Amino acid sequence: QEWCSWMDRQLQMVFPDGRRRQLVASKLSFARNEIADEGVRTLVNYLVRKGISVLQLKLYRNCIGDVGAASLGELVSASPFTVQEVHLSYNFISDRGAVELLQAISRSGRYPCLSQRSENHGRELPLWMRLEYNYINWPRIQKQLDEVKWMSAEARDSQAVKDSKAAICLHYSYRNQQDMGYNYGGWWDKGKGKGWEAEQWQERDRERDRDRDRDRDRKRNHKAQGDRHERGD
Repeated sequence: QEWCSWMDRQLQMVFPDGRRRQLVASKLSFARNEIADEGVRTLVNYLVRKGISVLQLKLYRNCIGDVGAASLGELVSASPFTVQEVHLSYNFISDRGAVELLQAISRSGRYPCLSQRSENHGRELPLWMRLEYNYINWPRIQKQLDEVKWMSAEARDSQAVKDSKAAICLHYSYRNQQDMGYNYGGWWDKGKGKGWEAEQWQERDRERDRDRDRDRDRKRNHKAQGDRHERGD
């Protein structure tokens, strides 16, 4: 809500008469902001209401769940210009949210779409999406995605992606999910690896928590320094 109010003030300054052309944000990032479902719904409603398009939306390392994921499906369907990338890794999206989001993208009929990136301009590409490290059991929802044309790749600019007719391309690490069992990888590629051991998963979680705590402390220190500066301390 704070960002929406700030954006309203910016629009009023730039377009005081209320007349403005179609606005397109090449990138909008709210990564590492502790945004939850309500924050995503507020953001999506604002962008749709104002007719603002976002080509690359980064929302990784937040607190987004299934309701927020479904809201993003609405944004992808309603955006005047097609969204090119959505980054949602390290959130709290489960099976239901993943299915609703991917099905909404597929039902929109907008993908593959013309790329806005200079190196691929004019080429039709799928929506690039990051969904690793959520709470999605991909084998369990596979049948629900039968009608969704999707693929995975290591890079969005790979030849396989360029040659595909898929609507969605997930980063190949999408199989890596949180708390899905220590041998989650084995569900997919039997005999091609045993997955992480328990100690590795626990250390990864500890490192994630340390990163979160460091980010929170930096924000608090930065705010405290700004408050002291305003008071003249």
